[in-house]
Amino acid sequence: DDDVSALTFSITAGNDDSLFDIRNGQLFVNGTLDYEAGQSYTLSISVNDTADNTASDTVQVDVNNVNDVQITDVAAAGPLSCSSPSSLVITGRNFGLASQSPA
Repeated sequence: DDDVSALTFSITAGNDDSLFDIRNGQLFVNGTLDYEAGQSYTLSISVNDTADNTASDTVQVDVNNVNDVQITDVAAAGPLSCSSPSSLVITGRNFGLASQSPA
């Protein structure tokens, strides 16, 4: 029987930051996943039916890395120049970003 409403799902492990939720038999992400914060998540999921039968399995969620820095206009920043023979500080401003601090 495929009646999901007769089943109760729960995430029993791997959801320490409450990033995931199960509603109506579907796994949802609460917010945004960040590759730098976690490249994958392993969730233990249990399901119970109305006859109190239980099954559990593990689901792995892999996070892809995307470029989350948008460079708007490199040419507008102009050429880089260095007056010191040993170093050049590069900031976000050199690349047309709002942030001017070195990363």
